Amino acid sequence: MRTASPPVIEWLTTEQAEFYDSVCRFARTLPDDVRERERAEQFSRDSWDRCAAFGILGMPVPEELGGGGQDVVSTMLGLEALGYGYRDNGLVFSINAHMWTSEIPIWTFGSTEQKARWLPGLCAGSTIGCHTITEPEAGSDAFAMRSTATRVEGGYVINGRKTFITNAPVANLFIVFAREGEGVGPFGISAFLVEGASPGLSVGKPLEKLGLRTSPMAEVFLDDLFVSDAVSAGRAVRSSTRRCDGSGRASWPARSDSCAEPWKPASATRGSADSSANRSPSSNPWPIRSPT
Repeated sequence: MRTASPPVIEWLTTEQAEFYDSVCRFARTLPDDVRERERAEQFSRDSWDRCAAFGILGMPVPEELGGGGQDVVSTMLGLEALGYGYRDNGLVFSINAHMWTSEIPIWTFGSTEQKARWLPGLCAGSTIGCHTITEPEAGSDAFAMRSTATRVEGGYVINGRKTFITNAPVANLFIVFAREGEGVGPFGISAFLVEGASPGLSVGKPLEKLGLRTSPMAEVFLDDLFVSDAVSAGRAVRSSTRRCDGSGRASWPARSDSCAEPWKPASATRGSADSSANRSPSSNPWPIRSPT
C-alpha cells in the first residue's frame, strides 16, 4: 500500500515544495505492477518513457540542451519524490545511473558537439546511457582495469570485458573506459562514447540479482571495437581519465564521439561528424567544473 501523504520538509521554498508534490502525484500515476516485474526481472520501458515525458530524466541538464534546467536541490527533490511515490526502486535506480553517469559527465566534460548530439536524446529517454568501468578483476579498484585502447591509424581499437554494468541490456549509448597507456592508477585511462549497435561491442545476458531486479544489469564485451578519429566531434583530449580542474576535484573527459565500427585499414572510408552538432555549450552551475 502506498503512503498516503509525502513528508513535510520545512526548509523548502514554495516552488520546491510544489515541485516535490507534483512529482509525487505523477509517480502515483505510474503502473503499480512492480511485484510481477520484480519476479520476472523486467524493466518497464513504458514507465521510463513516461518519466522522461514528465521531465524527470533531464532535470539537471540546461534547457537549451534538452533538459529541465533544475538546480541541484530541485533535482534531488525530484528524484526523492519519484522514489517516494513509486514502488519500482529498480527503475528509480536505472534513472539515477543514467543521469549521474551519462548525462552529467557528457554535459560537464563533453565537447559542444557531443553535448548537442547526445544530451537531447538522453533527456528525452530515447537514448539510454550506461557507464562501463567495472571489470571482473577491477571492481572497487576501478583503476586496475585491463581493458585497452590501442592507437591505430585513424582511431583506436578497444578490447576488454566489463561486468555489473547497470542499464547495459537496454542501453544504446555506452561510455567505455579503457587503458590507453601504461600509466599507474588513473593515468592513461580514457573514456569513449560508443553507440550500442557498434560492431565489436556486445552485451551478455542480464545478471540475476537479489534486489533492484527491475534495473537491468549485464556484462559488456569489447572485441576489436574500432572508434574512429574521423567521427570525433570535439577537440582532441590528451589527458588521463581523471584530472584535476581548478578546484582540485578529479574529473574525466570523453575522448571520442561515437560511431564505432569494426577495425579495418585506415584507407577505408570513415563516417563524418554530425552536421547538426553546432550548439554552444551551457555554463554549468553544478559543483563539478569542467577542466580548462
